[in-house]
Amino acid sequence: VRGWHVDLVCFALEQLAYGRVQGHEILINIPPRMLKSILVNILFPSWVWLWSPWAHVMGVSGSENIAIRDNGKMRRVLLSSRYQKVMRTAVQILREHGKGPGEEWELTKDQNQKQRFQNTLGGVRFALAAGSKVTGEGMHLQLVDDMTDAKAVAEGSQEQVAARLAKDVERYDNVLSTRMNNPGRNPRVVIMQRLHEADLAGAMLARGVANVVLPMEYDPKHPYLHPLDPRKEMGELLLPGHYPPDVVARMKQEEGGLGLYGYSAQMQQLPAPIGGGMFPREKWSLYM
Repeated sequence: VRGWHVDLVCFALEQLAYGRVQGHEILINIPPRMLKSILVNILFPSWVWLWSPWAHVMGVSGSENIAIRDNGKMRRVLLSSRYQKVMRTAVQILREHGKGPGEEWELTKDQNQKQRFQNTLGGVRFALAAGSKVTGEGMHLQLVDDMTDAKAVAEGSQEQVAARLAKDVERYDNVLSTRMNNPGRNPRVVIMQRLHEADLAGAMLARGVANVVLPMEYDPKHPYLHPLDPRKEMGELLLPGHYPPDVVARMKQEEGGLGLYGYSAQMQQLPAPIGGGMFPREKWSLYM
């Protein structure tokens, strides 16, 4: 279901590709089932290859199955007749402006696998699970999609949960960051739904990384409200055609739904609900 959030995410990704985002890094927090993997892991690198077909792209996902799935979907986009037509137009534009290789390309036959494929102008797309070995791999564009599994914050003690989340943050900061061909200048994208105050998104927000945070329900008091969010009314839904009010109401239920904390994190992108969770303000009464 098409929504304005698609245009906003695409605009943010374009600005990142053009080098207009401070730090060349962006965090995108949106609720699940809002096309985030398709936009970031499939369509964005396909668009990048129209203009920079030499780029090496690394896609990192929470599981190997998801990483390979998105690799396969991008390959199908590249092989489609529609993409081939757009590519020819892009090549013509590059020739006219004297930029880029300015020649058509295709996928090589000897490097066309589920986990890794390459084009005839040197571009590479490879997929990795979050915990996979990355030694020897370099890239110009890094895409990190839901690196932390929801189970990581649902099982074990608070100390165990914190340790798992800290490990993900450490891996992103100190392992994946070393794979950039031009450190500090190659673009990086993290797209995920919030799970916990100490998750990767929380660490990135704390250090001021550029972000697009879109809660399911509009709240003018949201600490990371995006300036291009067009909604004005409290509680206005992000995509009512896909998530109508009755569906959203069921999500908030403790039984059969996400519950207050789960909804606040995954849908509102706030692991700690505004006003508190155990003692919400609306439940208070004044006694004289």
